[in-house]
Amino acid sequence: MASKMSLLRRVDVTRSVAALMDVLQFDRDDQHFRDTPRRVACMYEEFTQGYDAVATAEILSHMFESSNDEMIVLPNIDAVSLCPHHLLPILYTAHVGYVPQGRVLGLSKIPRLVKHLAAKPCIQEDLVTEIAQLLCQALVPAGVMVVLDGQHLCMRARGIREKDSITRTSKALGVFLTNDACRSEFLALINSGRS
Repeated sequence: MASKMSLLRRVDVTRSVAALMDVLQFDRDDQHFRDTPRRVACMYEEFTQGYDAVATAEILSHMFESSNDEMIVLPNIDAVSLCPHHLLPILYTAHVGYVPQGRVLGLSKIPRLVKHLAAKPCIQEDLVTEIAQLLCQALVPAGVMVVLDGQHLCMRARGIREKDSITRTSKALGVFLTNDACRSEFLALINSGRS
């Protein structure tokens, strides 16, 4: 998906990274640092694609009519985000399920949506809610449930340095909120592939 970052903005980010490197006294003539400002600007371009509402709408436009009313589950979707407090990566594994009511989303679009929405600085608690609510608004299903497991490098690589910590958040809507059996089935399905 093409980024919306303008050339001018990319140049500004490149200059800002170069200035930061100078403040930190990195030798920008060193072969490993020569192209770092441009590379970091390109990285932040990737990490801000999730703000593109037009791209979000495009992903959600791939719906089909269906008579299926059984749970659809897509476990183990990998995505990367940024911690808004430290701008360090958060590595996510998302598990998404919904019970359709007349229409379904193309299967590849659910991982695309998760990866796209994650591509911005955001806290995990808000991201899990955003994914569930957008799917619910677009599909009008009987229910949606999203579980998000996050490895926060701001906790693993600095500060507390908790290397094995995984944060789990969830958002349940519709039947996943009101029907314990439905919720239990979803959780059993996403946990069945784990060791």
